[in-house]
Amino acid sequence: MKIRKVTLALLAVGSLAISVTAYAGPPVNITFKHLGASNAPKAEYTIISQNESLTYAYASPKPADSVPAGATNTYTVTNTLSPTINMAAVRYRMGSKSCEFYTAYVPGVGSMPPTWSKRARSSGGARCQANITRTNFTDHSWDIEFTMR
Repeated sequence: MKIRKVTLALLAVGSLAISVTAYAGPPVNITFKHLGASNAPKAEYTIISQNESLTYAYASPKPADSVPAGATNTYTVTNTLSPTINMAAVRYRMGSKSCEFYTAYVPGVGSMPPTWSKRARSSGGARCQANITRTNFTDHSWDIEFTMR
């Protein structure tokens, strides 16, 4: 009897996971660029907030743990909790320098158009930038480039 309950629970969770995936929000393609000098320390991917944890969970492939100077790291984040919105929050550190990046998509309501937003916060002398490089009005996906020096 206990095995039957466990099996039913696993089937229910599996069905839920499949249905949630079918209603995923628009994907965001993230490109992180480490623009530091060749002797700069690696940019370390760091998770502190809940939004950063969710971003990591929804990322495919998973972001690299570190990015050396002059290199890039690319991944896609798709929110499986909502069919209409998506966001990504990431943080990178190079020694005492830190960059917090955020991007989001919110669908338009009524005659309001959809919006894609971006933000980059720096600390410790870091120079951080976020640039949306592509938006798609059909599937609402977008590409964003985060840079750090």
